[in-house]
Amino acid sequence: MRDGGIERQRAVAFAVLVAWLGAGCTRTLELQRPRSADEAAAINEAVGDRPAHVVLQGERKPGDPGPLLRGAVLESDEVQVAPGLTRWSQDGQPVQVPTQAVEQISVRYHGRGALEGGAIGALSGALAGAACGAFIDQFRTGNDTRSAVLPAALGGAAMGLFIGGLAGLLVGHTETLDFTGGQTLLGK
Repeated sequence: MRDGGIERQRAVAFAVLVAWLGAGCTRTLELQRPRSADEAAAINEAVGDRPAHVVLQGERKPGDPGPLLRGAVLESDEVQVAPGLTRWSQDGQPVQVPTQAVEQISVRYHGRGALEGGAIGALSGALAGAACGAFIDQFRTGNDTRSAVLPAALGGAAMGLFIGGLAGLLVGHTETLDFTGGQTLLGK
């Protein structure tokens, strides 16, 4: 019986590890490049005024002239997408490229990351706590009939909520707008 309990603990520990590794949540939207001002406005609303990573199309070629290498991942502030040009500032300097040259824009939402991390942490903490409580219950003897499962699950959930929420806040939720698809943000 105890060997089965150890295997169950290992399975629970593995499930908790997988949940923690998945705490850095990401969503990728495959969109078409904006063809109208309304489509561009929807993209700009999704990006907001957050710092972003902009990925330009093509392969990185060291011999290319200029600061904007094809395939480069650029840190940017306040990206503004239009049907013809995409603008942002980089190191205080304004930059603009044809929107056709932009492959991806990624932004991070730290508040959403905290919510997702807290939820994942609370769930995995409750599961781990319940497993620990069930393990403790195997060794109870005498007249003590109280189960340790519920208190351990609640303690694990509280700890997971705190730790997962903090980790999610620091890591954030990344949303990537990938301009290789055929959808628009209008009507979503």
